[in-house]
Amino acid sequence: MSIDLKLLQKPLPLKWRVRSAFPNKVNPTHVILVGYVDSRQVQDLLDEVCGPENWQDDYYESKGKQFCRIGIRLNNEWIYKSDSGEPSSMSSTKGESSDSFKRAAVKWGINRTAYKVGEVKLPCKMFSDKPYPIDESGKFIKGQALFELCNKLGKVDDLELEFDKSFEEAAVITQAVKASKTTSRKSKLPKTILP
Repeated sequence: MSIDLKLLQKPLPLKWRVRSAFPNKVNPTHVILVGYVDSRQVQDLLDEVCGPENWQDDYYESKGKQFCRIGIRLNNEWIYKSDSGEPSSMSSTKGESSDSFKRAAVKWGINRTAYKVGEVKLPCKMFSDKPYPIDESGKFIKGQALFELCNKLGKVDDLELEFDKSFEEAAVITQAVKASKTTSRKSKLPKTILP
C-alpha cells in the first residue's frame, strides 16, 4: 500500500473551549475561546490515510516528561516522530498523554493549520458560576451556531501576528507608569484596563 503523507495535512474541524474570562473570572464580560482537536480525530485521520495496520504509537518518559512517538510504516520500514506533552488542568496524566500524541502528530503534518487560527473573544454571561458565550441579544450561543461563529471569527489567512513575552511585559509596565502619572494629577482620568 502506498501512503500519500500529504493527505495527513488535511485540516481537521476544530472544537472550541473557553481558555479564560475577561476582565476576570468573577464578573466577566467576555470569554476567550481557543480551537483544538482531540486525539480521536487524529487517530481517525491516521486510520483513513495510512490504514490502521500502518501506524502505531507508544509512550516513554525522558527527563521527567512524557513523550509519544508515532510510527508510520513506509516501504515496510517503521519511521517514528515524537514529541512531549503538557499535563492538562482536567487530568494531568491523561492530558499529558493526549497532548504528547497530538504534538507528535503535528510532526507528521497533522493539524498544523490549527496554529494559524486565532483566539475568539465573545461577550458572555454567567450561568451556574461559569461564563458562557452570548449573542448581541443576550441569548446563549451553543452547539453548531457557536462552532460556526468561532470558525468564522478565528480564521487567520495570511497574517500571523504574535507578541513576544518581553513585549507583553513592557506593555504592562508602560501602562502602569501611565496610570501612576495620571493618578498623581488632581483631575481623575479613567484607568485603562488591558485586554
